[in-house]
Amino acid sequence: MNFLLDGLHEDLNRVRHKPYVVTRDYAGEPDGQFAGECWKRHLARNDSVVIDHCQAQYKSHLTCPQCGHESITFDPYMSLTLPLPVKSMVKVAFVFHAWPLGKSPPLSVAANLPSTATAKQLKAWIVENLCWPRPSSSLLESTGKEEESESMVVEEEEEEEVEEEKQQKLKQDQREHEGRRTVRRKQ
Repeated sequence: MNFLLDGLHEDLNRVRHKPYVVTRDYAGEPDGQFAGECWKRHLARNDSVVIDHCQAQYKSHLTCPQCGHESITFDPYMSLTLPLPVKSMVKVAFVFHAWPLGKSPPLSVAANLPSTATAKQLKAWIVENLCWPRPSSSLLESTGKEEESESMVVEEEEEEEVEEEKQQKLKQDQREHEGRRTVRRKQ
């Protein structure tokens, strides 16, 4: 939109020979008086229907933190930019594979983390929410070496027990299914 309005302004500008305009610093006079002077300087080089209907001025006030000098200007604008609202939380989706690989199915997970979260914070979230038994807090605060990740995963013995339970349940289900087939054939 700004590109279109700038192009229209240049085509419709009533000022054909643009004079050199000297700007001056704010000298303590009332804002209305200084703003009017700044607007007259702007109109000396820019005068079109677009300026008449679509431009205005805003006051900019800066103070130097070192010397305390104040700079006050009145600058023309055609549009103001507003920041888009930023989400404070972000949903991070990933697939979690437990160690040792292949013993349990992958788990699809979505974590709600702050939008400024780092990879280290994501790892800490994974350890906090997906690993059992919980590792000690000293491991969470470590430098993130890969060797330490072994202690953050479920112990193999517990996984073997879970796997054995799954195998037993599968065998029992197969026996029940075979029993149903046999009953159907006899009928």
